Amino acid sequence: MLTIIFGITTLVCGIGWLAAKISIRSLLIFMYERYNSLPTDEEIRIYTQKAADQMFIFLRKEKR
Repeated sequence: MLTIIFGITTLVCGIGWLAAKISIRSLLIFMYERYNSLPTDEEIRIYTQKAADQMFIFLRKEKR
């Protein structure tokens, strides 16, 4: 029974991973075709930090 549950959860995670990978790749293709360049390593680092801050903003809020 646990094997079936583990298999189903693995399949769901795999589908989510594939969807995220396709979304990221499509965004990069759009950026390259639209702006004719990809982001630099520094830009990737900066925007990754901004995205993480937005996703985990609830951790940064000060408790009152």
